[in-house]
Amino acid sequence: MQKSAMIVALSVVLCSVTLARADADEQTFDLSPVAPPTPALKYELLVDPIDQQSGNAATYYQQAFAAWTKDADGSVDKALNAADRDPAAFESFATAAYDKNKKVFDILDAAARQDQCDWQTPLHEMGFRAPLPYLHDMQQMARLVAVHTRQQIRHGKIDEAVASLRLGYGLGRNVASDPVLVSGLVGMGVDDLLNDVLAELMSHPQSPNFYWALASLPRPMISFRHAMEHERYHVFASYPVLAKARLGELSAQEWRVVFKQIDQDMAKFHVTGRPPSTEQAALSLLPQARAYYAQTRHLTAGEVEKLDALAVVGAYCLEQYLTVADDQWKLTSLPYPILLPMAQQLQIPVQAGNPWMNFVAKSFGKAASVFARLDRGFAALTAVEAIRSYAAANGGRLPPTLQNITDTPVPDNPYTGQAFDYTVENDTATLSDPQPADYPLKYTIRIRK
Repeated sequence: MQKSAMIVALSVVLCSVTLARADADEQTFDLSPVAPPTPALKYELLVDPIDQQSGNAATYYQQAFAAWTKDADGSVDKALNAADRDPAAFESFATAAYDKNKKVFDILDAAARQDQCDWQTPLHEMGFRAPLPYLHDMQQMARLVAVHTRQQIRHGKIDEAVASLRLGYGLGRNVASDPVLVSGLVGMGVDDLLNDVLAELMSHPQSPNFYWALASLPRPMISFRHAMEHERYHVFASYPVLAKARLGELSAQEWRVVFKQIDQDMAKFHVTGRPPSTEQAALSLLPQARAYYAQTRHLTAGEVEKLDALAVVGAYCLEQYLTVADDQWKLTSLPYPILLPMAQQLQIPVQAGNPWMNFVAKSFGKAASVFARLDRGFAALTAVEAIRSYAAANGGRLPPTLQNITDTPVPDNPYTGQAFDYTVENDTATLSDPQPADYPLKYTIRIRK
């Protein structure tokens, strides 16, 4: 069943925090003291452009969907659930999942080698009605990749595991290629899952050092600004007549048609809590709409009262929405340490009668935080490998401070714009960030003797 962007957004975006782990980003690393490889990018986590070709990855992913054995979903889920508590069960379920989908991996490899991914989603033509059928399938394939990669790690197949991670990280980037918030969030969920797998690989006794592989990844790995692009224009794509409202005024009859279409859409998508009539709800805002209209059009109150009430209210509602949408969009290009506090301070006007306020990303600040946390995770993994590099060059000792690491510099925390907290006690180092309170980061690091 195809799902529209609106349905997915209502069911997923407003609960976007669930795409990451629920409580904290906590990892424990037991590292072999290994220097970065030569050449530095021997173990890349995305397919090198040198090894790519001109083509559309989405075409290959569609082939992978067709080859996917649906009854493998249960084996994938059971393998993930058993991964940390029942090695024997994990091995059995992981083998079953892979045996049923060997062909999928060949197709995913071909997809990762394409230089673009265009899902050809008709966002400009259909707005929030545009179907996003690939999201669920991509999530399931990412879970399969994670299970198979963990099995390769536990079998000591390090090079094969790195190759599988490349497929997964490429998948995460490609699922986020549509400029839709939910697509970006799903892509981040994929990357977050794979970061757990990479952490397990880094602690394997035979693991190479991934410092330069991590340091050379795109930053951000998935762009918040790109993901928010459709959230800014989807109202106009969904109701094309509104393009005219940006250039001039709509007639009362044009607004009446738009409001009726909103009623039909809300009923079709089973949106709860909607008013019986969008038009009547909007007209409840007539007093403030008339005052706004008089001020912005330089008219007297008497002149505005002679105008059709629906035309005045329609213009007011849309322009209030555009003010909020622009206030969100203007922040998306800022660094997270600046963006996040400003996002928390944004005030979305309470206008129960304004239909367009239902289209505002009310979870904007929370979504921005999730994107920032993913970048923080990549930076923290890079820092762990920098610590490994220092240990390799200094007789297996942990660096007393992060500033002591010079050959493989530790990146700042992109969430705060400052250095990660770092302490050493006995033979254990702790890399951490206590913010945000509902999702702190804590990495415990030890060096093998």
